[in-house]
Amino acid sequence: MMAQTVRKQPERMEPQFLAMVSKPDRELLQIHPELMKMSIGSWLEAFRSGTSGVQREATLYTRPWGFRLQDIPVQVHLWHGENDNNVPGSVGHYVAEAIPNCQAHFFEDEGHFSLPYNHMREILSVLVG
Repeated sequence: MMAQTVRKQPERMEPQFLAMVSKPDRELLQIHPELMKMSIGSWLEAFRSGTSGVQREATLYTRPWGFRLQDIPVQVHLWHGENDNNVPGSVGHYVAEAIPNCQAHFFEDEGHFSLPYNHMREILSVLVG
């Protein structure tokens, strides 16, 4: 149903999308309409060839990956918004606890989109060194 809405009535996506995201994400997307446009563009692209790609991605989340998080030998930095409706905070905490050398950064008032937008410099400074 979402694929049909995205392909045939993309103008209906914005209110539906805003209803699904957390308050910090909704506020960000309303202040920066270009981010909303990019997000809807991502949905359009995801469903451009039908639903098989989206179904494949969903399957990847539910199947073993071929390694355990506990076996990751390198340092991992994890940033997670506690107010994320896409990936619950409990998932972030599980991952942070499972990876032996995980430097976790949790932000109570951030969501899925607002966290990377609002903390971009901090994240990039760690990644670039």
